[in-house]
This record gives sequence, structure tokens and C-alpha cells, in this order.
Amino acid sequence: MKYLIIITALLLCFSVSATTNSFYVIDRVKVEIQKENGCYYLVATEKDKQQLKCVDDDQQSDIVIQDFNFDGYQDIAIINSLGMVNNVFYVFLYEHVNSAFKELKFSDSKMPASACGDLYNLAVRLDDLSLVSSCRSGPVWYYDTYRYNAQGELWLYKTTEYQNQSSEIDTFPLYEHTFNQKGEKLDTVAIDFDGKKIIWSVISKKVFLYSSPEETSKTKAYLIHNDKVEILQQKDDWIKIRFVSRKGPLIRWIYLPEAIAKS
Repeated sequence: MKYLIIITALLLCFSVSATTNSFYVIDRVKVEIQKENGCYYLVATEKDKQQLKCVDDDQQSDIVIQDFNFDGYQDIAIINSLGMVNNVFYVFLYEHVNSAFKELKFSDSKMPASACGDLYNLAVRLDDLSLVSSCRSGPVWYYDTYRYNAQGELWLYKTTEYQNQSSEIDTFPLYEHTFNQKGEKLDTVAIDFDGKKIIWSVISKKVFLYSSPEETSKTKAYLIHNDKVEILQQKDDWIKIRFVSRKGPLIRWIYLPEAIAKS
């Protein structure tokens, strides 16, 4: 899991003990972070003492100093370990204009539901200016990818979902949803457990396409052996596919028992 490797490196490089006061210089401002009775406080030069976050003091907690919003200034994250692998991040962004720290906010309530809820094991991605939150539930790792809007708030760009299916055939349980800033879904594709898009090959010599997951919706169009498709959805033994033809992307359904049949 590449995101776990990234966050582990961040913790090793930037985390500090949560049992003692810590001093930093951010934008030429001397900053002290104090911990008292499970609560973190920020004390900056000529500023009132500011409470950042109260955490579960029975769990290990740390501080990370990192630029979380790509503005060139260091920000503060309070980390609380909730179990063996899930570490929740409470991020406070530095505002250069007024030399103050403000808690990171999400965009309005129209934002789709995320897989993790809060920000976990947060990784900063410079290639596309996004934040990736990852959490584990049972044996499955889930990912949420966020971007910033013009107001400096996070909006959910991608999230993952696990779907149980009633099928005796090996299925495609993990999906990645992509949204725009309005919360409208742009796409859904099946992914593997490393987060890579699944490109699936037809096994049978010939498989007919259906306009819906019903036998009565059979069309004259078909795919042949080794045609490669993206998996968009599954409904028991039916899968919705996207096939890139010479005329452009074609979205239809195929019946899995037919698609994997061997002559």
C-alpha cells in the first residue's frame, strides 16, 4: 500500500512526543504546542492560548508539521491512534494573512459519503494536489481522495465502496467512485485491492451484450474471446461493462456464466 508507506515516512520524519511541549517556527512566528489533560493547545507570539483538539488520552497521539494545503506554509496535524492501523488526523491550516491556525473544513453537506468518514492515515499527494485518507475495516483498505475548492475547503473527489454479491462466480467487490465539486457522480469502476482499475478479459469465444441485467434485454451485439472491458457495476451474476470500440465507449451488461464459459 503506497499511501501507508508515505504516511509512515511522514510520521518518522515529523512526529514529536505528545507528552512534552514542542516549539516550532512557522512563517517566522514562534509556536509552542502544549498538551494538558488530553487536550492540545497552541501558544503563538502575541496571541491568546488556542485550544486545538482534545483526544483520547488512552491512545497514542502525535503532532505532524506538514504543508497540507500546498500553499508553501507549514500546517499542524494532531494524530490520534484508534487501534492498530487507523490513525485519525485533525488538521489546522496556517493562514498567512492573519498569522493564525484554523481547523481544516469540509465543503457543504451535499458532499457524498466517504468510505472512512474522518481523515485517517493522511497522505499528501503533490502530483495532483490532493489528500488521500485511508482506513482499514476488516481485511479491506478503503481510500478517500480529497481536493480543495476556492474557499480552501475539502471536497470528495474519489471514494471506494465494497459490495457483497450473491454469486458463486469470482466477483468484483471493490469499486471506486469519482465525483465533481457539486457531488455529482462522474464514474464508477471496479478496482483491485491495490487501488488499480480492473481491466477484465472475456473468456468465452462469444458473449452477447444486454441493455439491462435481464435475459429479455439481449441485443445482437457481442464480444469475443480476449476482448478487454472495464467493470462498472455488478448485480449478482450480471456485470455492467464499458468496452472501447472503434465507434467509442460502449456501455452494456453481460451475463457472467456466458462470459466465462469455455467450449
